Amino acid sequence: MIIDQTKSFLVDTDGKSYSYYDPTVRTTTTTDISSSTSGASVNLGSVARAFGVGGILGGALSGVNVGGSDTYGQSISNTTYIADLPQVTLGPKGVGVMSKNFSVSNVGTYHLKNAVQSFNVDNPKESPYRFSVCVTYSVDNGVTYDKIVTDFFVNSQIVENVNEHGRVNKALQQLYLDKPEALYEPCYILYFVNNIPSQAGVKDVKQEGSLKDYK
Repeated sequence: MIIDQTKSFLVDTDGKSYSYYDPTVRTTTTTDISSSTSGASVNLGSVARAFGVGGILGGALSGVNVGGSDTYGQSISNTTYIADLPQVTLGPKGVGVMSKNFSVSNVGTYHLKNAVQSFNVDNPKESPYRFSVCVTYSVDNGVTYDKIVTDFFVNSQIVENVNEHGRVNKALQQLYLDKPEALYEPCYILYFVNNIPSQAGVKDVKQEGSLKDYK
């Protein structure tokens, strides 16, 4: 199977299309530096006493060091070039991954944090958030191509406000009353908006399921 990434793309909820193939070549460079220093230093106080310099001047010079040193080192840079492949070939029973993951607009915890609108629809055309994925592939060595076009839509978004301090559970109960099958959806996100600083052990989101096209 040949997957043509130049003809595979995401159509986001805002209608914009994003190709899986990006012709831009990206580079990352890391540099390793090693060095060593050698040399010697002389205390001026000992030199002054050797020439018979004493008194205040000799005492002042006794705390001054003059030295010379040389530093030797080398720098090694490693550059990695990252580029998308226009086509990806999979062998029999092979597994592959597309070149990138996309963030879908208006879907996920970042969107839910500011969501105010509630809706519950059965018809995809009535959903305000629809997106699509198209994957173009060939099974005859590139002679002909076919497409997997998968359409997704958000069928419900339930927003419940916490109207009394500490009554989060009451809002959650109301959510289940508004949508009893919420936890039985193939894919869902349950998110609690809060002002608790992020820290280990604190969980404010539960996500279950995934979106698949079994074709």
